Amino acid sequence: MTSAEASPSQKLACLMSTEYVVALRSRPQRVELATELRARYESGTSIRALAGSTHLAYGTVRRLLIEADTTLRPRGGAYHRSMARADLAIRIRDALELLGDTLPQHLLNAAKLRLDYPEASLVQLAAATRPPVSAVAVYDRLSTVVRLAEGARRISANQRVQLGRAASAAVRVPDADE
Repeated sequence: MTSAEASPSQKLACLMSTEYVVALRSRPQRVELATELRARYESGTSIRALAGSTHLAYGTVRRLLIEADTTLRPRGGAYHRSMARADLAIRIRDALELLGDTLPQHLLNAAKLRLDYPEASLVQLAAATRPPVSAVAVYDRLSTVVRLAEGARRISANQRVQLGRAASAAVRVPDADE
């Protein structure tokens, strides 16, 4: 595509890209660009969005942020760890309400630990168990509790459907002769 065929937005993108590349080569302009990116990143813009708006590679933007002494957020966004832990705590609470004391003691202890310490990591929960177990064992126990509850819910739903069918079959419809 020639420059005559390019749309205005493509020309602007090319111009911006050229300006940023020039800014990357000049030390004062590079520092200024890194400072601008840092301010935008710290206001909540993602690295990917910054890369898209500046027409720079993701790695280049990340490198500029590091050069500007930016504290990078963990990958995965806001949901990443704390939300996942909170969701798991809610699912385990619901599971305990459904299953009650029918769980084996080691599963019940792991579930209660998660409820007592909803923000704790698996390593921290593993260290809190008596006797201590591995983080993988805690994960397995918690996922087993959730899986058992889901199975119990499916069984309950199937039983309700079967009871509904049995009740509808038991209803006697009077014949036309009666």
